[in-house]
Amino acid sequence: MTDDAEGDSAAGEGKPADAVRQQADTHEPARGRSEVRLAATVGAVALVVVAGLASWTSFGAWRCHQAEQAQDLFLRAARQSAHDMTTISHTEVESDVQRILDLSTGKFYDEFAQRRLPFIDHIKHEQSTSQGTVTGAGLVSAGDNSAQALVAVAVKLSKAGNPEQKLDGFRLRIDLQRVGTEAKVSDVEYVQ
Repeated sequence: MTDDAEGDSAAGEGKPADAVRQQADTHEPARGRSEVRLAATVGAVALVVVAGLASWTSFGAWRCHQAEQAQDLFLRAARQSAHDMTTISHTEVESDVQRILDLSTGKFYDEFAQRRLPFIDHIKHEQSTSQGTVTGAGLVSAGDNSAQALVAVAVKLSKAGNPEQKLDGFRLRIDLQRVGTEAKVSDVEYVQ
């Protein structure tokens, strides 16, 4: 019986070892699955964070590009307007005045439109011709839809019977407003 008892005890010992091994085998896949879930969750969170950062960076770059384009639009309009307002010929004064009106809006447009006929008469009577040259320009402030520029201009002026004169350089403070895809002058002020 001792042999049988030993055999039974050996068999009894084998059963718990098999049971422990089977339990361990059933826990291994569960532990493996939870590790995979954790890795997938961490990966998904990391992907969302990276995508969010990439989107934020892209949006920031886009806004910066938009701001640069708006500033460039306003600065070009300020330079062109200063040139056009100081380049007027008595032989083409009507088209010169119309060009100024086409680049204008708001208060400046209204005031210049009201004064255009006396202005045209004066230029024709004096037989004057002026040629403006923009010597410098910069934006004082700029937003999405408006800006203020400071433009330095030198002007050569000639009148019938008088030699050509070069006026000292002067500065114009030009307020600009976005109108559709263009920037137009809304106010002009002479700056000393």
